[in-house]
Amino acid sequence: SSIGAYVAEEDQLSRMVIAADGYGYALTNDANHLIRFSTGRKATVEDLGAIVDAESNNGISIHNKCTSWGGDMLADAFGKLVVISANHNVYTIDPGSRIATFTGTITGLAPNYTTNGAVVDNDGSIVVSSANVFDGLYRFNFKDLKAVKIPSDEKSFNASDMANGNFLLQQEA
Repeated sequence: SSIGAYVAEEDQLSRMVIAADGYGYALTNDANHLIRFSTGRKATVEDLGAIVDAESNNGISIHNKCTSWGGDMLADAFGKLVVISANHNVYTIDPGSRIATFTGTITGLAPNYTTNGAVVDNDGSIVVSSANVFDGLYRFNFKDLKAVKIPSDEKSFNASDMANGNFLLQQEA
């Protein structure tokens, strides 16, 4: 027997976060499985089911392989999850209803820059990293999604995942 089993690309858990409710959430690439898990003594893992696109998305789907797979997930201070796809699309998900609302597309990133890692900085901005392009980190405000490169004298690196203890909209809460 082999140590690891092959997991089809659509079933890979490419986005994960610990949310304000204390649970961890993970989402498959195809958004057909939102997994909620606990990290305490009695660990629980529950498949909450598929994400549903909000009617207001006008056909922009979190299930679309070309625009919405990969990336990372953040949590806001009000209980919502925020998915940033590798192709710069941003969705806000209510874990209770599993409805994904298309928030917009990040602008101002370098050509070929994929958004693979995301984290909230101490000022409440979102910082993204790329696993494919050595172009450093970018920062943007959740309200306008306009990215600006973070100046650095250090050598650029690739990163496909980032995490810290900050929630989006923490200061507003």
